[in-house]
Amino acid sequence: MIYTSCYSNVRKLIYEFGFKYQDFIGISIYEPVGFNIEFEKKLAPKKTDMWLFKNELISWKDYSLKYYDKLYDLEKKYLDNFLETYDGKVLLCYEQSDKFCHRKLLRKFLDWYFGYNFPIKEFDTKI
Repeated sequence: MIYTSCYSNVRKLIYEFGFKYQDFIGISIYEPVGFNIEFEKKLAPKKTDMWLFKNELISWKDYSLKYYDKLYDLEKKYLDNFLETYDGKVLLCYEQSDKFCHRKLLRKFLDWYFGYNFPIKEFDTKI
């Protein structure tokens, strides 16, 4: 199982769910100060796409399509080994809600890519 959440949940995930710092992987464009964790920039959205969306110059739908295109361009071997690589890990970004967050898009993409309900769970801000 792979998990997703936001940086503000890290303390709760450690103390209430037993995760360790080595279980966290940042998938955001920018790395937060004070987090000594691994980062996987391949899974972060493009800076320009994020800027366009945040400044309301493109819609959520257009932003989503741009992010899906980025994921689709990843190496097949990387995607095929995704579960093995990230099993037990928590993929983190800044957005507290996944309503307008690339974590949600990543989960949908993996469902599509593998053709089944991919084992990835969101820890929301209410944990």
